[in-house]
Amino acid sequence: MRVNIMYSIDLEQVPDEINRHLEEVQQKHDSLSYEFDKIATTIEKGNFPLAIKSIEAIREKLAREDIRLEECTNILMGYQKALIDEQNKEPETTGSNSDPQKERLEEDSDVEKG
Repeated sequence: MRVNIMYSIDLEQVPDEINRHLEEVQQKHDSLSYEFDKIATTIEKGNFPLAIKSIEAIREKLAREDIRLEECTNILMGYQKALIDEQNKEPETTGSNSDPQKERLEEDSDVEKG
């Protein structure tokens, strides 16, 4: 059974966290090379039931790693959105109006009222 685990980290730590997950996936992927070699030997020896079982085990591992990669993709998409949102907020926090035409309209409106 799969469960979701939630924890928080600082925004600037997200790329390092994703890289850590990707390294784990890569290590598991690298270990599969040995398992493929074992399956080839098993087939050569004619032990097809064991080969079938081993292939299924690899498929399950690959499915788990695919889920992990999907999670990395989702995290990275959220990170990208957070960066964009943060960039869009910056002009507001500096107090400068990013639209000069709107600023002129607001000034004209104030002149007409005053």
